[in-house]
Amino acid sequence: MFDLGWQEFMMVAFVLVIVVGPKDLPKVLRSFTKITGQARRMARDFTRSLSDLAEDDDLKDIKKMVKDAKSGDLDDVANLLEADVKNEMMDSATRMQREAEEAFQQAEEESRAAGDSATNTAATSTAKPRKSKAEKTA
Repeated sequence: MFDLGWQEFMMVAFVLVIVVGPKDLPKVLRSFTKITGQARRMARDFTRSLSDLAEDDDLKDIKKMVKDAKSGDLDDVANLLEADVKNEMMDSATRMQREAEEAFQQAEEESRAAGDSATNTAATSTAKPRKSKAEKTA
């Protein structure tokens, strides 16, 4: 990986002994090997997850569809787009139906409220007859 010869290795070991000291050198080497092991495991997991993603069935279908589109066979692309358009239309129709039902319920509630207030107004106007100005001054 780094292509170290014996001379470079000896130089690194000499600097490491001087900087860290012979007493703490085993601890430093253990922690260094632990860190490199973790880095290798993480790299291995990352490459494995990428290969799993590349082997995913959906991705294979997309690759096949793109290959067919490049070759001029657009049947799969048309089928996929047709299915997407159908799904979008169904979603839109469902959403419009729900909005219409909500508007209808709101209109019913408003008409009931308007009918109740008209009934209350009529009841109060018949209960108390208005006095004319002449009766009020007399």
